[in-house]
Amino acid sequence: MYAGHTWASGHAKFFDGNNNESSSEAMNAWAGIILWGEATDNKELRDLGIYLFTTEMNAINEYWFDVSGENHASGFNRETASMVWGGKTVGDAVWWTNNPEEVHGINWLPITGASLYLTQYPDYTKRNYDALVAENGGENWDAWEDIMWMYRAIENPEDAIRKFNARENVFVPEGGNTKANTYHWIHNLNALGNADSSITADYPIYAVFTKGNEKTYVVYNMTDSEKTVTFSDGVKVTVQPHEYSVSNGSTDSVEQPTEEPNDQQSGFDAFERIEAEQYTEMSGIETEETSDVDGGLYVGWLDNEDYLVFNGVDFGNGATGVEARIASATEGGTIELRLDSKDGELIGTIDLSNTGGWEEWETKQATISNATDIHDLYVVFKGETQEGIGNLNWFSFTQEATPEQPEEPTTEQPEEPSTEQPEEPTTEQPEEPSTEQPEEPTTEQPEEPTTEQPTDPTNEITDDNENSMIEADDYTVNIVKDESTSVTFIFSPTETTTLVDLRYKVNGDIQQNVKTIKNGEKWEFTVKGVQEGDSIDFYYTYIKGELAYDSPWYEFTN
Repeated sequence: MYAGHTWASGHAKFFDGNNNESSSEAMNAWAGIILWGEATDNKELRDLGIYLFTTEMNAINEYWFDVSGENHASGFNRETASMVWGGKTVGDAVWWTNNPEEVHGINWLPITGASLYLTQYPDYTKRNYDALVAENGGENWDAWEDIMWMYRAIENPEDAIRKFNARENVFVPEGGNTKANTYHWIHNLNALGNADSSITADYPIYAVFTKGNEKTYVVYNMTDSEKTVTFSDGVKVTVQPHEYSVSNGSTDSVEQPTEEPNDQQSGFDAFERIEAEQYTEMSGIETEETSDVDGGLYVGWLDNEDYLVFNGVDFGNGATGVEARIASATEGGTIELRLDSKDGELIGTIDLSNTGGWEEWETKQATISNATDIHDLYVVFKGETQEGIGNLNWFSFTQEATPEQPEEPTTEQPEEPSTEQPEEPTTEQPEEPSTEQPEEPTTEQPEEPTTEQPTDPTNEITDDNENSMIEADDYTVNIVKDESTSVTFIFSPTETTTLVDLRYKVNGDIQQNVKTIKNGEKWEFTVKGVQEGDSIDFYYTYIKGELAYDSPWYEFTN
């Protein structure tokens, strides 16, 4: 007899005795009893639920997952049991299939706040996920892909987010799950870390998360009165009736989930590089490791009205400019720099437009005015896109010395700008756009549709040395060589669509999955960093009606 878990079939009519398949369904039941008992002020029922939940949780870790490696028989070569019987353990099938996603996932779903026990052993989670990938022959899931990502987020949330983003508009959630719950789970594990089972509390509706050296204490007060919850590490959190508290351990304040303090730094020299992740406070953002020069972290997952706060920024005698390191794969938006509050004085606006990818970094410059002395700096992100505005790595302010110099020499210096500066814009700058930029659209682009399109064979690439085109029943694709190192792919559907994703590989390297940018009725994306002779294999995923379609693979040579 196994100790501490339930049976799904208790009649014992099978040769191998009773059995239980989905241990996680039992955990969901016991969590419901805890919540119902607390909501109805039935402490006896609530405590029964706590006993059942904690006992079953430990049995699952021992007999299904065997996280300690002490219980599975020597001949059992799976990382998880899919079904426990009275007389045997099965790891390669469930009642209806041997599909690896369902064999593993049956003991994860439904994934809710009551599933945080799954996060207690991230090393085991990695072993189990790696075994799943090996059994499936890769990560192209044909069932329950949202459940796979949620489990992946326990050990590698950044990878889970990338997988979700690549499929967010086309995947169908498992029947008991939603897209919102999937997004909520993987992003919160990324922000907060995993559940810390070493810390308990004197109230059952709580969780403690640990990420690095930072702990986050979460409590929901289901009662009608204010409640102070004491944790086993001495932290106390006071919570108002029927409200959540999310805090980092303050004993006399309650912090809301959208604003988390960052104790790394306050007091900044405006003219030194300020790393974005060194914020004092923030709302709505997350951090992730960057491949940009110098490495480190960047802040991302930026949406409209998200912001960062940097306390005590010293602008000295005045800043006149700012440089910011940004990246974006969407239409982007802007970054507003304001003093002392989110709606405070606007001192400058930085363009955060599409750079060609989430890690395609560019340094943007903007003018700054009325920034002197010491202020709290609010960095406010603005944008209408629902796909994320972009990423910010660092920024620094600049101070021009030239405004002070003209005041000293009253006779000589005024002559310099009057003879040299006017000449530059009047002779050189106008000539550049008037001779080069107009010529490109007037001589090359119009020729493309009028001469090439009607004669292109369907689904074949034609090339006029500068631009190429594909013509298919559902779309046309124009491929434009913007520069020697960048190529723009322009997808024009024959019917209105809500999604166009481009999947491409350069010279057979790792496949990149990106969202294209809607520009009128066209969907565009620029591949940067390609060289003459490089081969780009690509295909599109697009929505037609209510279904998603994949185009054939195409090959383009730069």
